Amino acid sequence: MRPALIMLLLSAGCSASASVSTETPVDSPLEREWQSYREQSALPTSTAGGGGELQAMLKTKLAALKKLEATYDDLRKADDLGSQAQAGFASGRLYLNLACELITLGPPAGLDTAQETAWRGALLGSARPMFAKAQDHLTTASRMDAGAASERAAQLVAEPDEPPLGLCRRTAEHWAATTRPEPAPMSAEDCATATRSLDAAPKHCRQKLVEACRGGDDVCDEAARLVYEEGGVEKAHQLWSIGCDDHGRKAACGARSLVALPGSSAAYADECRRGDVLGCLRLARVQDLKSGVQAGTCQGKAVMSDKSPALDACEAGDAAACWSVVAAELKKAPMPPIEGLGGILGSLLAGGEPSDEEIATFRANCEKGSGFSCTQMAATVEGAARLPWLEKACALKVGCGDLGADLVELGTEVERGTRLLVSDCVDQGRGYSCSRAADLFMAGKKVPRSASCAVALSLHTCTPTDPWNCASVNDLFR
Repeated sequence: MRPALIMLLLSAGCSASASVSTETPVDSPLEREWQSYREQSALPTSTAGGGGELQAMLKTKLAALKKLEATYDDLRKADDLGSQAQAGFASGRLYLNLACELITLGPPAGLDTAQETAWRGALLGSARPMFAKAQDHLTTASRMDAGAASERAAQLVAEPDEPPLGLCRRTAEHWAATTRPEPAPMSAEDCATATRSLDAAPKHCRQKLVEACRGGDDVCDEAARLVYEEGGVEKAHQLWSIGCDDHGRKAACGARSLVALPGSSAAYADECRRGDVLGCLRLARVQDLKSGVQAGTCQGKAVMSDKSPALDACEAGDAAACWSVVAAELKKAPMPPIEGLGGILGSLLAGGEPSDEEIATFRANCEKGSGFSCTQMAATVEGAARLPWLEKACALKVGCGDLGADLVELGTEVERGTRLLVSDCVDQGRGYSCSRAADLFMAGKKVPRSASCAVALSLHTCTPTDPWNCASVNDLFR
């Protein structure tokens, strides 16, 4: 199905000003209507018939959505904040439900990798307006401080730079815990598919996949991913090793190559001496666990110096020396390509030019305390006119990296802008800020040049579960 066709189908669902439920108990009529809508109108987890089947399903879903939406007009128009908060919470929940169902919809059978990527990219792009509307409604409702509805809305507000799939997974857990029974257990095969394609596997999948991997099934990279995300680094390394060595899975081999085990620094140092840049990277990360890519030194006027690469000093615990070694190795040879586990890439971005009505909504919601809306307002202007909106957004813990990038670009507050960029990279893990900060230190025009800082920041989001960010470090040395 073409992205434009999906957008056309979804536009009807975004056109009206939505409102739903509830500051009410989970057994209230409003809540029962919501549950009935979810159960009767839920999209399936995959499609067999391709675009035609998806088009029919979306038409049915949107008809049900609009019917439910029309029943909340009284709540939306009420004068009291409690009713308005109920409307905002339920409105955001309605849009979030549709967006999450859409991006976790499996592709038709028979697609090759490129076609599947295009399919998922189209779905993600089509869902972005839904995510935007959901976040505006939820943020506004949460800031009304009007009881349970505001509290429930706050639970569904996206964290700064939280990817859509992470939000959907957390949302599903929230709904399961507060409004519906736990879902039926999935088979190991279904768990693997969910982890690989949807990045939204239920909690019970972790142990099921670990057991299946140890039993000889080819699901070890999926099992390792879930284990790693819960902090089980050594166990994940073992599972990825099984997937790589016993099953020949390239994704497992790639992920394993990025795992840094604290007790293996001597082995990593030997690999680094042989010119293995991944060995140098793992050693740097082992030595850098306490300080987090030297965040305290890669800011403002103080940076890691590009002293002569000293592997001995690195082995002794000098993390700055480690990053100098990594930078030196990358000058000799680029970071090798690392294959990753299949999944949807991308973050929540605004698509297309907003209408005058949307701009008015962004402005009003920004003034009410929606940081997301403040960043959207900044996107409607250029140059220094962006700063007031970004300052408001950053004060609301959103878009601080964007503010930092603009402060540096405009030259108004370079040192503060650099700190904001680095913090957004290191503390929030935002790839855009990591890339901008890395370029800044590599250029050495507005801050002292430091290839060590540039490499450390660029590779901060290069992880076993997100290896797609690793190759971008090569751009620093072109």
